[in-house]
This record gives sequence, structure tokens and C-alpha cells, in this order.
Amino acid sequence: EPLQPHWFYCKEVEYKQLWMPFSVFDSLNLEEIYNSVQPDPESVVLGTDGGRYDVYLYDRIRKAAYWEEEPAEVRRCTWFYKGDTDSRFIPYTEEFSEKLEVIVQFQPSSVPDEWGTTQDGQTRPRVVKRGIDDNLDEIPDGEMPQVDHLVFVVHGIGPVCDLRFRSIIECVDDFRVVSLKLLQTHFKKSLDDG
Repeated sequence: EPLQPHWFYCKEVEYKQLWMPFSVFDSLNLEEIYNSVQPDPESVVLGTDGGRYDVYLYDRIRKAAYWEEEPAEVRRCTWFYKGDTDSRFIPYTEEFSEKLEVIVQFQPSSVPDEWGTTQDGQTRPRVVKRGIDDNLDEIPDGEMPQVDHLVFVVHGIGPVCDLRFRSIIECVDDFRVVSLKLLQTHFKKSLDDG
């Protein structure tokens, strides 16, 4: 079975850049559009995250649709690495991933080089991983296309009250993630019944 790429976007959290996976639904849509023949690839814009964000596929940028926010870099990912201090896998750039894909197809020989060493004995500086199969359970399926409840969130006195000094956008996003998880854990039967 060929390697299935997954799409990620870069999000700044507490002054650190984290690569977050798109939902399975959004990633499959991005991949389908990416693989389809487009007469004008520069004009391809795809809504993600329930329509709250737009991905400009050609530019590999994710922008908020309804509020001001810094655009985020988007990557189509097949290869990941983990640095010495990283707890999460970080996707390589698309160009570097393509090179790794070519290299993995080439089987190096164990013939010593001009210095008398072989490739087999060399240590690797970091963990490198191909694909996301192990982490598939951690990636959300995606939001339901039909909205049946609307919740208005009033931020009150602002980010001063939030212990992590997050913006209203980040607080509401956390609320949305938690509520989707609660739906899956506490109301699974109702979701399955429709």
C-alpha cells in the first residue's frame, strides 16, 4: 500500500512553533484537491476546520476566515523527525521529504568507503519516521458538517483572567476541542444513531 501523506499546519503556542495535524477529513480533502488536475493551481482555496480557516494550497498558507490572525505555514507531510529535546514528531519540508523518499528506495551496499568504514556502523543523530500510522488515533476525524447547536462565548474581562494569557480565539478553540471529545466519550450512541 502506498504511503498516505497527511497535512499539517504550524501553530505558535506559548512562543513555540508546534506542527498540528489537520483532521482526517480536512487532510483527505486537501490531498484529493492536491492530486486532482487543476487548470489554475494558484486559485485553489479550500475551507478547513468547519469553514473557520482557508488553506491556500499553492502558497501552502492557512488563514483565518473570520478574524485577524497571523497566517500559518501548511505542509504535506510524509517524513518526520524528533530532535533531542522534542517530545513530538516534526514534519520535514516537502522538498526534503521527496529526497528522503528517493534515498529510502536506494539500498546502500556494505562495501567500505575510501576510509575503510561502512554505512552500517554510523549512529543517527535523531529519530526519523516515515508516515503517521502510529499516531492516527490522536488525529481528530473532523467536525460534523451539520451544525445543530450554537454556543456564544463571552470572554468577560479578557485574557487577563485566563491563566495562560490566551486570546479569545485560543480559548474558544480549546472549548471546541473539549466539547468534541466529550461528544465522542459521553454521547457516542447518540452520535451513531444520528
